[in-house]
Amino acid sequence: MNLRRIALISFLACLLGGFVCAQGARPSLGQPGDLVELELSPDIAAWDIKVPNDGIALRVTGPRAFVYQATYASGDPVFFDFVDESGAPLADGVYNWEVVVTPSGALRAKREEGAARQQIPAYSGTFRIEGGLAVSPDINEQGLRPRDIIHNDDVIATFSLCVGTDCVNGESFGFDTIRLKENNLRIKFQDTSNSASFPTQDWQLTANDSANGGANKFSIDAISPISNTPFTIEAGAPSHSLYVDDGGRIGAGTSTPVVELHVVDGDTPTLRLEQNGSSGFAPQTWDVAGNETNFFVRDATNGSTLPFKIRPSAPNNVLVIDPDGDIGMGVLSPTERLHMTGSDGNTKFLVEETNSTTSGRQMMELRNNGGVNFILVDTSSGGDDWQILAETATGTPGLSFSLQGSGNREFRVAPNGDVFVNGSMVHSSSRTVKEGFVHLDPVDVLSRVNGLPLTEWNYIKDGDGIRHIGPMAEDFYEAFGLGVGDNYIAVGDSAGVALAAIQGLSKVVEEKDQQINELNVRIKRLERLIEQQ
Repeated sequence: MNLRRIALISFLACLLGGFVCAQGARPSLGQPGDLVELELSPDIAAWDIKVPNDGIALRVTGPRAFVYQATYASGDPVFFDFVDESGAPLADGVYNWEVVVTPSGALRAKREEGAARQQIPAYSGTFRIEGGLAVSPDINEQGLRPRDIIHNDDVIATFSLCVGTDCVNGESFGFDTIRLKENNLRIKFQDTSNSASFPTQDWQLTANDSANGGANKFSIDAISPISNTPFTIEAGAPSHSLYVDDGGRIGAGTSTPVVELHVVDGDTPTLRLEQNGSSGFAPQTWDVAGNETNFFVRDATNGSTLPFKIRPSAPNNVLVIDPDGDIGMGVLSPTERLHMTGSDGNTKFLVEETNSTTSGRQMMELRNNGGVNFILVDTSSGGDDWQILAETATGTPGLSFSLQGSGNREFRVAPNGDVFVNGSMVHSSSRTVKEGFVHLDPVDVLSRVNGLPLTEWNYIKDGDGIRHIGPMAEDFYEAFGLGVGDNYIAVGDSAGVALAAIQGLSKVVEEKDQQINELNVRIKRLERLIEQQ
């Protein structure tokens, strides 16, 4: 086991066991009674969590865009080792940390029962690393404190004012009116109101942390009775990180905002929305961002997928949601729940499944408590509008094609498979669409028709109320070998067989007529011979 791992185990044992750490360990950065305290050893930061919880989330950021994030189960040691993924020491500088506590089940139960919103705050702070090791926070710069001077009247300084242990006689103020000059710079607003009807919150302006290795920053701190730091600016923040102009417009990264909130960055300006689990809900992070390729919403929690994109130069009204909930695509004022228009000659609706496995799939479904129909309109001629209608509970159930408003079903497929046509049934039979011609012997066809069993019958699905006459498809296929198989008889095939059989019958009749004529001639000859005797 290496020395770093031994140091970690020893330090955590010291921290979790409640013992005084060995000499050389750095003291706590928290105050006695704090719910979250940072403990520093030379090469490890650890946090003592005293809040009842169901889990901890730790985030540490530092120089060179360093980011470390980890989650811990309740009761697990929360620590941060001062090396990167390759085992190299971290860069020197100030590191910010934040601990988010997931509330215990009792708090979540209250939320589920409709209790008022409760939130455990996120705890945060800083520490400094130099030479791969933590800088001790207990090495503070020391200054002298002069004797107090009390004025019982107004104090007016007609020139500049310097306050602090490092002010000197002959101070060169330049344009400074008030200067604070020492190693711990604070301006505290202490409200001494003692009536319950008056606010009593104390505030403080803080320049830089007081501990060795602390952050170079300016902050507004709430001191008492609420204690937190709602506003901080780190040294090194770029110019105009936050800018409010005289029109109330806010610039982030710009001193010339042109809208209410104007965010500027050289590469993909981004707004992050992070639910951190502090209210008992599962953590979830979304990014809203834009660059030269697209505006997008990113699911940073689940693989940084991009479920929503808008490409630059997209036309007007690509997606519009009306006040009544209608959705328009290419139209500003949609008149239906989904209204899509286009004028470039390429408007169409496409549903495409790209799964590589070949399989039949349901690609569209229309549902209604009654008949379902859609309409086809040719707007070029003002002609008839066609309606495709599916009905199940009407007097004419089935799928039908009809002229809208006519009340007729020009073409209908019944649920039992029957097809009804209000007109002629026409199918292609041109010589131009055929091939493989074979000469037929009509008499042979007639002979096979004569051998074809014909019966009267009904379809099982119709019951015995609807009767038909004809051959069985199996017998027809055995006799003629026509069609797609022995379960079906094509209308054209049955008509063709009938025509061929008629031709065969006609030929037989012609032959019989010829035989009859020949017999008649012979009979007349015989009659003349008899008469001559």
